[in-house]
Amino acid sequence: MAGLSRYEREMRKRLRDPEAWPCFDRPEFLARLEKVANRALERRTVEGYLAAILVFHQLTEEMLKLLIRDSQFLVQVALLPWRVAPTIRRKQTFGQLQQELRASVDFPGKARFLSIIDQINAVRIEVVHNLAARNSTGGLRRDSVTAKRVYEKAYAIFDKAHDGFRVDFSGFRKNLM
Repeated sequence: MAGLSRYEREMRKRLRDPEAWPCFDRPEFLARLEKVANRALERRTVEGYLAAILVFHQLTEEMLKLLIRDSQFLVQVALLPWRVAPTIRRKQTFGQLQQELRASVDFPGKARFLSIIDQINAVRIEVVHNLAARNSTGGLRRDSVTAKRVYEKAYAIFDKAHDGFRVDFSGFRKNLM
């Protein structure tokens, strides 16, 4: 690999190793959180409903972050040997992450995914910001069930998209060999 820049050598090394491709940082913990949300929902308590809504929203945010990293890595490998250094912003709001994904590369299901996660964000905002303004806690069960249903729809789209990115990464990897 003489004549390659350090950046290109590092990107090629990363591309050759599927373990170095974008993935959830703590997949076991995220799976555990999903179980916690489901158990909280089954408790049929105000605390359980609130916990389920917040956890399903957070899990959706993690999917959003991973799709952004997938998009950034795809651009990097597609433009090799040119250096692309994506901006990695910490502590972004859910809306900022949505905007970042909107501005990234297209992939099958992207518009639908963004539309669905808008729904779970709307549920969270309604519950969290208007909790004290409610006349009762009666609608919390409905909201938590909605959050779970929307999360599951988002996950189905996310899973296909993430797998699609991995297939694309594999194609670039084969071209290096």
